[in-house]
Amino acid sequence: NCYQPGLQLDGSASSTGSDFQYTWQDDQATVIGSSINQNISTSGWYYLQVLNSANGCSSLDSVLIDEDFAAPTALAGTDGLLDCSDPSYTLDGSASSSGPNFSYEWQNEAGSVLSTMNALNVQSPGTYILTVFNQENGCASADTAVVTTNQIFPVAQVFTPDLLTCVQLEATLNTQGSSMGSNYDYLWSTLSGPGQVQQGPDGPFVLQPGLYELIVLDSSNGCSDTATVQVNQDIAPPVADAGATLHLNCFQEDGQLDGSQSTPIGQLGFAWTTTDGQINASALTATPTVAAAGIYLLTVTDLDNGCTDQADISVTASFLETLEVAPTPPNCYGETGLLEITQTLGGVPPYLYSIDGGAQFSSQTFYANLEAGLYEVLVQDADGCTLEQTVEVTSPPALTAFVEPQVFLRLGDSYQLEIQTNLLPGQIDSILWTPDTYLDCTDCPDPITSPLDNIQYEVIVVDTAGCIVRGLTDIYVDGRSQIYIPNGFSPDGDGQNEVFMIFAATHHVQNIRAFQVFNRWGEEVFAAYNFQPNDPTFGWDGSFRGQALDPAVFVYYAEIELIDGRREVVKGDVVLVK
Repeated sequence: NCYQPGLQLDGSASSTGSDFQYTWQDDQATVIGSSINQNISTSGWYYLQVLNSANGCSSLDSVLIDEDFAAPTALAGTDGLLDCSDPSYTLDGSASSSGPNFSYEWQNEAGSVLSTMNALNVQSPGTYILTVFNQENGCASADTAVVTTNQIFPVAQVFTPDLLTCVQLEATLNTQGSSMGSNYDYLWSTLSGPGQVQQGPDGPFVLQPGLYELIVLDSSNGCSDTATVQVNQDIAPPVADAGATLHLNCFQEDGQLDGSQSTPIGQLGFAWTTTDGQINASALTATPTVAAAGIYLLTVTDLDNGCTDQADISVTASFLETLEVAPTPPNCYGETGLLEITQTLGGVPPYLYSIDGGAQFSSQTFYANLEAGLYEVLVQDADGCTLEQTVEVTSPPALTAFVEPQVFLRLGDSYQLEIQTNLLPGQIDSILWTPDTYLDCTDCPDPITSPLDNIQYEVIVVDTAGCIVRGLTDIYVDGRSQIYIPNGFSPDGDGQNEVFMIFAATHHVQNIRAFQVFNRWGEEVFAAYNFQPNDPTFGWDGSFRGQALDPAVFVYYAEIELIDGRREVVKGDVVLVK
């Protein structure tokens, strides 16, 4: 076995002496020795023959040699990894041979024995050897396991943030320089103070002062680094002092507020506001000027931390504040209007009033019969203070009604009168045309007239306020004749100028009472009565008693009744041509 890898076969119990010879053979009949003792290193049957050389007799004996070189099983387990999550690793040799006859020994690379158990807990990287011993046969086996390490630490870094103030309400925690990557976790905690770290679009931030800790954890190996940051705060408010009360009157129309005693002096911003007073200028200084009674609010701001404080002061005044005047314009252009003083506020009553710029004052508040225009209205209180307001008594625009001043017509013509006014249709109350002679309507804006002689019309327009405007138009009628009778005709069948007839403007002629043609002997060759002009059926075709007459000069006579009732007689010659 492993304890005794070879042994000596002892034949000393056999016959001894000089006459005896010894021969050792293995189970293959191979002679392996000739001494009484024989060293061997393998198992099997061995034979010893002792020969008595004196008589030639021999004797044979055999011995069976067994062996046990079975090596135990040594399994050091799987290789291991040390990191910050698992700073130690147990090498497990339990899969090796086990039992009371086996022993174990763990060694490092330097050969130092670390343990005699079948498992070994290690905290350092390296190669570890497990040797398993079989105590029965002295055989041993060895196996190795390699333990590596991953203990690289991340970096945690937080820069000191800006001071928390009344305007800087949050402090961003800048972690630039810290390890970054998908395997790094950022763990925030509060070591002191009431705040908590919050996450915003620009990174982590806090709203409260305190000591905050950042742990950067590498999730791949469990290693971490820690950084702390102190967040400080300055929210100490200033103290606003708006100064002493201020009184204004008509002789001191403005005054100066004083907030200069606010503290801390030298690092403050000032802002004065009012909802019922009046700040003239410098509202952003400690000492602005004001010109009205009211409550003035001072807001002081510490320019270092943005914190504010407020104080107010009441400014009183006895000067006139309000003068309300209600003008009433006249209804119509050219009439008079009114002024009424409806309200006076402030000052010291009783009040006197003037509408002529202060030339005359009285207690009168109602003024009538005023021409349109601007009025300087003043109120004067018992202290002699005055308040002025310019008021206008407006005048409505002058109404216009334009009609064509002169119209020239021919007898029988019609004409549509038309009025042009600056009034909208909805502003017109009534329209009246006079006289009504020849008009088709008298209350419409555009009547039609067919005058037979000269005439003048007046139009009167009244608006909804009762204001009146007038317009005049003169119409002149030309009564001269508009009758045409040709001095020749040619009834030759060529279709042109075949009939001798009377032409006239139809609206000029009422009726042709008679139309007669005579030859040179005075004999009537044609006659027509009571017809309208321009009608060839009432004309002469140049025949007499059914016979066409020869060319000659004829005399005609016409009696025509005009549209205005007058009668006109027309005589003349006409030449019949062929």
